[in-house]
Amino acid sequence: MRPTFRNPVITGAAGEDHGDPFIIKYLDAFYLYHTGDTAGRRGVSVHRSADLVHWEFAGYALEAAESGWAWSDLWAPEVVYERGVFYMYISATRRRTHGEAVKWQRGEGAEAGRRVGVARATHPLGPFVWDEHPLLDCWSIDAHPFRDDDGTMWLFYNVRTEDDPTWDGLAGTGTVVERLVDADRVAGRPRIASRCTAAATSRRTSTQSAAPARAASPVRGRSGTTTPSSVDAEPSAAPATTASSSAPMRRRRTSSITATSATPPAARCSSTG
Repeated sequence: MRPTFRNPVITGAAGEDHGDPFIIKYLDAFYLYHTGDTAGRRGVSVHRSADLVHWEFAGYALEAAESGWAWSDLWAPEVVYERGVFYMYISATRRRTHGEAVKWQRGEGAEAGRRVGVARATHPLGPFVWDEHPLLDCWSIDAHPFRDDDGTMWLFYNVRTEDDPTWDGLAGTGTVVERLVDADRVAGRPRIASRCTAAATSRRTSTQSAAPARAASPVRGRSGTTTPSSVDAEPSAAPATTASSSAPMRRRRTSSITATSATPPAARCSSTG
């Protein structure tokens, strides 16, 4: 009989209809995070597995903040480990004011407050604690940390294009990349990695401009003062005791710097990390 392999879909309220999965391995277990549903005011759930096939729900690693920039829409979490600390990169949205509509297409209303930020914990199960301010003070989503062969750490993320084209009703975005000085601090010199083109906007309605988009870049950035100098993808030691879920957000001192790009400017954005 031909062998078969089963990889069942995660089910249950904490696993259904949630995208953007991300998995890390720590010691003898795998941990899976995904976009969180904040309609019920929880956040990012975490599942644990020993073999990448059988998964168990292990609770909520990160809960939506009660105020500030990370109140809802916890999207695309990715986690890295550095010197005993797990850092979660995630995008979130501030709380809407009464009667304020979310206008995704133009980035207006509460949608203008979408940011990428960092939460941290001493164990992959959490609880992760939000930083008080976002890492990137601009419309941004889907952050992805990456370590190059020479050990340099980079952060890819999406920002809105200046021309804001839409494809099938969704806002156009461009991808930029910049160096991570620390796990929670960017260098403030983003470069364009990819951008929308005329082909990507061919399905727009006749009332929209057909001009190709220019990707977002020079950024006005800020740099923080926390201590980690690199991010290790594979931890080698057990973490410290987990922090309290009621711990306050961490405050970071910031200072202004100016970032440039080798390509034409478009949207403007600030980095607070």
